[in-house]
Amino acid sequence: MIKNLLNTITILVALVRVVIDAVEIPGWGPAKRQAVLDVVSMFFDIVEENFFKLPFTKEKLLEIAGFLIDIFVSFFNATGEFQRSLNAMQSETTSKAK
Repeated sequence: MIKNLLNTITILVALVRVVIDAVEIPGWGPAKRQAVLDVVSMFFDIVEENFFKLPFTKEKLLEIAGFLIDIFVSFFNATGEFQRSLNAMQSETTSKAK
């Protein structure tokens, strides 16, 4: 039980981090958040159907994922990571327009 819990949390942290990077589009905060939560929801279904029963409900997993999203987004905003993404996109758009 503890092993499954630790494995699930470890995978969840990595999953949330990867999906945040994959769906990063500056200015689409609520849509990005929902996309990450949708992936986590699918993760829950796949694990429960194919591997093992998770030690908490889907609702609790989504609550934890929401908390992780807030942590990652706050960190990326504080470090300027999301701002750099926006600047890179603006630079790319400007150079294509020339």
